[in-house]
Amino acid sequence: MQGTPGSPSGTYNFQLANSALVLEAYSRCGIRPTALNSNHMQDATRSLNLALQSWANKGLSLFTLVQNVIQLVAGQATYILPAEIVSISDAYYNTIISTGAGPDFDAPLYDPSEPIVSNDPQIVITSSQDRWLQPRGHSDYAMIPNKQLQGNPNLYWIDRLGPPYQLTMTLWPVPLIAYPAAAVTYFGVRQIQDANLQSGETSDVPNRFIDALCAEVAWRLARKYAPTMIGSAGSGGLLDDRNEAWLSAVGEDVAKGAPTMIAGNISRYWNL
Repeated sequence: MQGTPGSPSGTYNFQLANSALVLEAYSRCGIRPTALNSNHMQDATRSLNLALQSWANKGLSLFTLVQNVIQLVAGQATYILPAEIVSISDAYYNTIISTGAGPDFDAPLYDPSEPIVSNDPQIVITSSQDRWLQPRGHSDYAMIPNKQLQGNPNLYWIDRLGPPYQLTMTLWPVPLIAYPAAAVTYFGVRQIQDANLQSGETSDVPNRFIDALCAEVAWRLARKYAPTMIGSAGSGGLLDDRNEAWLSAVGEDVAKGAPTMIAGNISRYWNL
């Protein structure tokens, strides 16, 4: 539909298909679409997916944060996390008071705020008493003298085994009470979905990150096809474009109204 002269569109539907994003990235490298061939597109697919994977190493992005529930089993300390989970932000122990029907996960719109306990049937925790769990590293867990002690968990250890194995969460004390009386809810950082160039597919990022992704892919492709356009810091080249777009995106990727907390970085001790 054509726009109305002198008026904004009135729509909020802009998305950039992966194929169009790649064309934009090559254009920033000074390579026009008519000069592209199949090798260019294969390189771009690799660069796009490597860019998305690298973002998981840059810290927590709100759009990758998911909330899941572990149904506890009495006497079982270790639980395998979903394959897409790459790290845990926070976890808390639920003493469950009641559960109820969850949202329709197949519907285009649903309330994701309640943790999903089971997908079939879909059940959520509707009322509970919660206690935050402390994260610990493998050394801390190794120093626990009685690892089989049962009770209400107060800490957890994430074992990042690496492919082909999934992350595991080990609780201590070992859960004494099972679901549906008790559970653990966690906020996990998930991997960004794979990207393909076919069928108008879009990248698994919100609109506020599209320009940053374009700049990231352009920088990566320039290393192969247009190294003179990368430039040094402060030169106005693709390196600056990449850094500025990323800082702009992550500067907006914050929880509005959340209190500011300043703490030392102890992740190297806990291997989080």
